Amino acid sequence: MSLGWAFIAYSFHHKIWDVPRSKQRVLDWSFLDEKDGPSTVAETPTLHLDPANALYDEFPLAPDNSQIRLLQLKAGVGDDPITCFLEVVDLEGCPEYDALSYVWGDPGVPESITLHGKQHDVTINLYDALKRLRQPDKHRRLWIDALCINQGDTKEKECQIGLMDKIYSRAKEVCMWLGE
Repeated sequence: MSLGWAFIAYSFHHKIWDVPRSKQRVLDWSFLDEKDGPSTVAETPTLHLDPANALYDEFPLAPDNSQIRLLQLKAGVGDDPITCFLEVVDLEGCPEYDALSYVWGDPGVPESITLHGKQHDVTINLYDALKRLRQPDKHRRLWIDALCINQGDTKEKECQIGLMDKIYSRAKEVCMWLGE
């Protein structure tokens, strides 16, 4: 018997912060909604730093280990291109997000997504998860270790891995992706 794909979601229905929702720092993502004007993707900053870490250099984390990056997955369906953006948020009082736990898969066989207007390679397993997790009519805020942590920075990885218990426990939903 083949399941085709596996997807499991757990919801955490407990209070995860003391800051009233109205006082939280939530970024306005309305610029992602394409209206009659030209796409705003071209307006994202041009990166001129080390290509391997350039994107993460544009979104630095506080040295006190109080921040994380969240991924904004743009709405889409079917074979629409996968488009994402990063934001830096304070872990305490951050906006609502879901977290993804998944099998990374073979890094030697990548698929491409668009991250801040630039092509970014991800494993096929992550690509498939992003296709399944995106919503057709609204953007979705996610924490995904492979994209929200600079995998080329050992110090950052160590610090962020130390926060993973908080990251997962504060997520509205934790999704587990086993693959197609």
